[in-house]
Amino acid sequence: MITRYENAATLAIDTPYGRLSHRDFYMSMVVHEITHAVMHQNERRHGTSHSALEYPAYALQLASLSPKARDSLLSAIPGAENIDSFLFNDIVLSFDPFLFAARAYAHFAARGNGCSRLTSLLDGDVDFIATLP
Repeated sequence: MITRYENAATLAIDTPYGRLSHRDFYMSMVVHEITHAVMHQNERRHGTSHSALEYPAYALQLASLSPKARDSLLSAIPGAENIDSFLFNDIVLSFDPFLFAARAYAHFAARGNGCSRLTSLLDGDVDFIATLP
């Protein structure tokens, strides 16, 4: 479920998403939720963590933005560009969902491996998302 267009602007207040136009923010939210639905309908094995479910939704949400809008959003999130040493897990997602989103996009877009990463998530076989006991 997603809020109505008229109500979405209040969700971005005091967040990095506040840098986006109302329309860009709303459409990216729609992409985020559609990604959840499509991934859920096509998964071969259910994700082992919340971060495994959120990674594709955030990555595609940010990928759906125009380069200018995405750059504006990413510039508001310190540390987003360092993907080499970043581990995706539920703790990071809980403490800083904006950083998680930015790094999910950067990781997804890096080196042209995005589709293979989504396929791995659908198969439930990922090495870039840590499952916490």
